[in-house]
Amino acid sequence: PTQFGAPSNAVRLTHGGWYRIEGAGAWSERTLRSKFETQILFLCTGNTCRSPMAEAIARHYLSKPHATKKPTRVASAGVATSDGLAMTAEAKEALERLRIDPGRHRSRVLTREMVEDATVIYAMTRSHAQQAIAMVPAAKDKIQILDPSGRDVADPIGSSLATYVQTAEAIANFIRTRMTADGTLTLPRKKSILEPG
Repeated sequence: PTQFGAPSNAVRLTHGGWYRIEGAGAWSERTLRSKFETQILFLCTGNTCRSPMAEAIARHYLSKPHATKKPTRVASAGVATSDGLAMTAEAKEALERLRIDPGRHRSRVLTREMVEDATVIYAMTRSHAQQAIAMVPAAKDKIQILDPSGRDVADPIGSSLATYVQTAEAIANFIRTRMTADGTLTLPRKKSILEPG
């Protein structure tokens, strides 16, 4: 018998450093994920440009062999959007020009649960960070501006494709710096995201 009055959870650890929940138990899947995984959330306004590009870029980095020592999930959301919107065509093309799979993104509205579940939240601007903090004040310490210098990442919406590509490259550099510094990424340093490997 467990102290929670419910069966124990059964979790299988895999050779790749991941895990698989084999049987339901006293802890919910949400609770188990919080214990086993690093969960990174990228935040912007509409969740159709900056934060989905950041999500795709982070996923690209994490897909490399031996890129991380801990199971890590990445996601994105918007503080002023609606669910189900596609990534803008320019954002998608910018990622493809950097040889990054944009995936099948659909926008999500930021929720209290997303803020609570995230291990770290990278906001594109100070305003986005403040809105997340207002939603869950206790999460303040895990909410950061993506640019390590603390500057806002400008919204490319309505700009040229070249601006989108520049924004994607800047986001890629910020993500690599952030995720390498906190130990999430163990990739070797490179001069550019455009380099193979």
